[in-house]
Amino acid sequence: MADSVWKRIVQRFLMGVEYRLDGGLALAPTVPDGWWRAGFGQTLTWRGRTLNYRFQGDGISGSYAGDESLVLHVRPHRDVAGETRQVYIDGVDVAVKLSEGWLELTLPPAKDGKAVIFTATLKL
Repeated sequence: MADSVWKRIVQRFLMGVEYRLDGGLALAPTVPDGWWRAGFGQTLTWRGRTLNYRFQGDGISGSYAGDESLVLHVRPHRDVAGETRQVYIDGVDVAVKLSEGWLELTLPPAKDGKAVIFTATLKL
């Protein structure tokens, strides 16, 4: 039991994982600067969905598999106001919403059981 409590604490407060009531997922890590430079991530599995992601520097990349689309809210390491954002989903450049410092990506459902690949980076 103690292990599951610690895991939830790490997920919520260090990795910044929040399962939203609308079915979306928010990632707002509060890790030390060294982690951002070196890179970090994990695989989350819930309700028939799997999200594998890795933060590094000013970006996030990963894959998503699920029968429904996923709205992914990402709070980058630094303020993104005025930054150029590049977001690719399965190699296609897509628009991304920016709201109060959060990037909002809508990841489509997996096709033929094949995970969707995504990357989001900021350009100085």
